[in-house]
Amino acid sequence: MTSENLADFDPPVTSGKMYIRVINTATGETARHEIDVDVSTDSLTTIAAKISAITGLSASAASSRLQIQAEANYKFDFLPAVLSEPTTSNLTGTSPPAISVSGIYTGDENQTFTVTVAGAGSVGNGDLRLEVRDGYGEVVASLNVGSGYAAGDKLDIGNGIKISLSPGDLNAGDTLEIDAFASTDTSGFLAAVGINTFFSGSSAIDMAVCSQITSSPGQIAAALGPELTDNTNALRLAALKDKTLGSLSGMTPGEFYRRLAADIGQQLAVKQMRQENVETMIQNLANRQSDISGVNINDEAAQMLIFEQMFQAMAKFLSTVQSSILTLMEIL
Repeated sequence: MTSENLADFDPPVTSGKMYIRVINTATGETARHEIDVDVSTDSLTTIAAKISAITGLSASAASSRLQIQAEANYKFDFLPAVLSEPTTSNLTGTSPPAISVSGIYTGDENQTFTVTVAGAGSVGNGDLRLEVRDGYGEVVASLNVGSGYAAGDKLDIGNGIKISLSPGDLNAGDTLEIDAFASTDTSGFLAAVGINTFFSGSSAIDMAVCSQITSSPGQIAAALGPELTDNTNALRLAALKDKTLGSLSGMTPGEFYRRLAADIGQQLAVKQMRQENVETMIQNLANRQSDISGVNINDEAAQMLIFEQMFQAMAKFLSTVQSSILTLMEIL
């Protein structure tokens, strides 16, 4: 690849969004940054510039390769883990509570959950509730944070995400949003530039596990939680063998491979049988041709001798007849 044009990359890049999680190791502050990828206007250089605009990161594009570096006291990843705090919040209470978000998102698509406060008062008292809506505006949970709720308890808002509140005041209509990601790259940009990829090669002929992973298996992203202490992603990778895929006609990878191997074996057997039949036909035709046009020199020489003797005998017979006729004519 020598072009920086995103439209020329293989696998292809589409217009979408990419998200980078940046952690300040000195303060522990974590932030997720959104990068718009537009195939019609962006190039590798413009994407590098967008990444460089993020505090703590620098990026450059050279020889159609992208290099990202974290500055001192920073680290980054593309992990889809939910942030420990809401993405945005609008809390108007006199002393609003600290809100913590945790869990591992199990949904199949990126979502922004909107949480709205119903009622007013202090956490753990009165009729105070949190109404949770998904990205389609559908209510997915109604959580009690009033009487009976102990500050710090985790409440499940759905799809594996939990929320907890410290003591504090909330007003009706207060809102907060929680971004949940099934994928942090909807454009395919990372795979196209070889970041976060598991395989190398471009076809079945040269397909292989990336050398960086085979030489250092510890680089496999086994976790999905923000603290990188779980094995959820490794379990998801292992579960792929039992997942039915529409691109494989509704079969699992194992079923598709077995069917593919069986089909190839059947086609090979049929073609070998046809080849053997054609070879047999050719041999039979060759034998018939040999029977019709073949000549045995010894047999033909013997036949020539017989014909020669027959010719000589006939010539002698004719000579005798001629002599007899001449004798008769002289007598007459």
